Amino acid sequence: MSGRVFTKVGVCRTPAPYSGPSSGAGVAAKLKLTKASVEKCAVGADRRQVIFWDTEMRGFGLRVGPNTKTYIFQRDLPGRRTRRMTIGRHPTWSPEEARKEARSLAVRVDKGEDPAVTKRARAARGVTLRQALEMHLTRLRAKDASPRTIETLTYEIPRYLGDWLDRPLAEISRDECRRRHHRLTERSGIYAANRALRHLRTLYNTAARVHDLPGRAPTVAVDWNKQRRRREPITWTELPLWHERLLELSPVRRDYHLFVLLTGLRATDAATVRWEHVDLDAATVHRPKPKGGVDRAFTVPLSKRCIELLRARRAESAVEFGPLGGTTAGCSRASRCATTAASSRGYRSRTSTARFARPGRSRGAFAGCRRRTGFATPTRARRTSRACRCSTSRCS
Repeated sequence: MSGRVFTKVGVCRTPAPYSGPSSGAGVAAKLKLTKASVEKCAVGADRRQVIFWDTEMRGFGLRVGPNTKTYIFQRDLPGRRTRRMTIGRHPTWSPEEARKEARSLAVRVDKGEDPAVTKRARAARGVTLRQALEMHLTRLRAKDASPRTIETLTYEIPRYLGDWLDRPLAEISRDECRRRHHRLTERSGIYAANRALRHLRTLYNTAARVHDLPGRAPTVAVDWNKQRRRREPITWTELPLWHERLLELSPVRRDYHLFVLLTGLRATDAATVRWEHVDLDAATVHRPKPKGGVDRAFTVPLSKRCIELLRARRAESAVEFGPLGGTTAGCSRASRCATTAASSRGYRSRTSTARFARPGRSRGAFAGCRRRTGFATPTRARRTSRACRCSTSRCS
């Protein structure tokens, strides 16, 4: 992936125009810019860029390089700054047309306007949500962000804000954001509504780092929904029936769910485990890039039951849960299958991998232990754990 590109704009620190020898002997020369004289202007033997300043109008000049000739205008601004602006290339612009444009720029500067700032503001007003999304995705990739983060943005922005993609950010009003949030709350729920408008705020702020967007993000008017952390551990009565129906799934999906249950890993972490991260002799599995990035890498201890599961899985595939394609799509489908199968026996509670990534209760229940353990979920307790010390052999 290519590195970041920083564009230098605006302020010029070159000295004021001066009279000098012909091109090639210095960095600037002075002559009357006409069609005939412009045609004769060229760089010297050293092929250094040369600026030819017009004798009729102060600040109007021609910048000559090895391959191009460009009309420019330069003027001093308050604060001891010098602004140099590009007018256009020769021969697309004639000397007369370029001089007329330079006079127009001079009038604006005399009125206190900075044409370069005005130009950037006009360009910023035209930045669309789609362009802001591409800027942000480029920034995320440069920072080696999680693929899940990128997938979430590329899926949810078109889904919830698709009709705004080609609209300039500066035209999206606060009232529109407030009404869109209210509509998404009714149709998609409080979490999706909050997430969608927060995506918009993030994209606006990313674009504002590059362009002069007006004011704060329009999401400032949104009355955010109150969110509560969803806690849904599988209960003691549900877990045996869930496990019984889980055994009817395919081996890969069955083992995936059991692996999440026994390790407490997040769905994506569990689905993307590879053999180079597993040490069966030391009974550990390492997650080099979990949610939050490489700075939060951690290692989880494995129980005997989990090691047995991994040995069986290793006999079938070089990748832990490779048939699922390294994503959680198949895993979510497996969870729905387990729920559907169990519902015929009275198990109707909502099931997802997030529910049994609560090993403090679910892991011991599956092992036949009803005692509360001190086992802490790796992703929620700074990767620390304490094994159960009960007499149940399957709990070890």
